[in-house]
Amino acid sequence: MRTLSKKDLADFDILCKYHGLYNRAITDPKIYDRFRVNVRRVPEILAIFDNDFNRRGQRRTNIWRVGATRKARADEYRKAAMACKPVENPVISGSMIVKNECENVELAVLSLHDVCDEIVVLDTGSTDGTQAIVKGFPKVKLFERSFVPWDFSIARNYALALCAGKRTIILDGDEEVLDFNRTAREAILAMTPQQAGSAYVSFMHSDGDNNWREVGYMTQPRVFSLEGDFHYEGSPHNEPKYGDAELVMPDLCIAHWREQKTNKEGQRNDRTRDIMAGLKKSIEDANYTGAEESFKVMDQFRRHYMIAKLSAHLQDFDQASEYCEKAFVLYLQLGDREKARMVSYLLLGAGINFRLGKLLDVAKYAAKHRAYCGPCADNSFYGFAYFQAAGDPIMALEYGREYLQCIETDRLRPIWHCETFEQWDDVLLRVELTEYWLQNKNAKIDNPDNCKLLV
Repeated sequence: MRTLSKKDLADFDILCKYHGLYNRAITDPKIYDRFRVNVRRVPEILAIFDNDFNRRGQRRTNIWRVGATRKARADEYRKAAMACKPVENPVISGSMIVKNECENVELAVLSLHDVCDEIVVLDTGSTDGTQAIVKGFPKVKLFERSFVPWDFSIARNYALALCAGKRTIILDGDEEVLDFNRTAREAILAMTPQQAGSAYVSFMHSDGDNNWREVGYMTQPRVFSLEGDFHYEGSPHNEPKYGDAELVMPDLCIAHWREQKTNKEGQRNDRTRDIMAGLKKSIEDANYTGAEESFKVMDQFRRHYMIAKLSAHLQDFDQASEYCEKAFVLYLQLGDREKARMVSYLLLGAGINFRLGKLLDVAKYAAKHRAYCGPCADNSFYGFAYFQAAGDPIMALEYGREYLQCIETDRLRPIWHCETFEQWDDVLLRVELTEYWLQNKNAKIDNPDNCKLLV
């Protein structure tokens, strides 16, 4: 690791003092004003921040409007949907599995009417009247069947088998297709059978009073050809398997709606805890008599991996880290092919330990992921974060530049390559600050006349 003098690091630290206030939570003008006071001696940083703050503010306003007008959109959707007629030979099928989604499912179904020829809704045991809400719409085909709660892939594949179209859009009961320009259907029809489509999925949370905010986003494969060997695998959460299909980005945006302070959220967490308890017991009770060692290792790895994933979902990062470490021992025993297939686990381990500040473990997981996938936005970000914390801004700069280069192409990758997209603005600021510092190492930080605007 390259070392820098204490004076170098002290100068660099002055340029990075903004970091304590620069985060996604800046919405209060008082906080913003306090930030301006802190950086008044470095006008370049302020200029960068001003530009970014204005862009963030505009984005927040637009997102809030999307949340505030949900009811009005539902009314418009409903009028159009009721005027539709069933299609005899559907081309695009909407596919949904739902359970107790009475608060959101109507908006989800209605938002698909302009895009899809049929909407297959598979209810897996609702007790809140979800079925009655959706079955009255012309394009909806409602089916009911219960499944084991810890393997959603079985239900997903069953719903896919019920679709009559050539392509399908996958949607959850608490989501909405945002197709304000009416371009999604045309873009999906233009796709070939050898292509799969990624959607921009915006995670919208509310603490009540219809006050919605975007808390994150991911790019997820959501449009698939039903003419090939497309299916879901994984337990309890599932992943799409679409072979060698080319992943493209059609004009498709999906909002994922979730009320934070609802009984439903608590019910989901309780269900997650029940699944975790079952997985823990299955680890203890597993009987592998007659099974090959490779099967035993993979099976135990999957169970530990899933407990780590569910623990992270419940914000129990200590337990998540514990089971990640147990899974890592098993991961090293897998064959090369299996290791390459399970690289999503490595990013989970890096992300969990990043949350806990365990930088050596972050580097361990990220480096292993890099060995199998090559440079990508996520492992580049974790390398950047590691060297930032280690006090080596030169190495951090290299990884930061690489992260910014990878970020655009990685937006087309599946969900497990999208963990660090929200850090883009912060990494850009850090990279620009470091480059500024390198070009002005001899300048006095407190003399704005010696500064040059880099943006």
